[in-house]
Amino acid sequence: MLKSKRTSIKRSPEAPLVYVIKVDEKVIWEGRDLTKQIKKVKSENPQGTIAIAWKSNKEFLIV
Repeated sequence: MLKSKRTSIKRSPEAPLVYVIKVDEKVIWEGRDLTKQIKKVKSENPQGTIAIAWKSNKEFLIV
């Protein structure tokens, strides 16, 4: 669970553009506007375990 109220997202030039947000291992969002959506998800799921992932051409990575 994220304990910080401040969210910071850094993207490398090679980073893919489609992100995935999971809450308690269930995919609840896919898209490109991660900064806006993560704030919304954190406020709607304060007790849930939030994971951020992204899709690439070859594999699915969790960060």
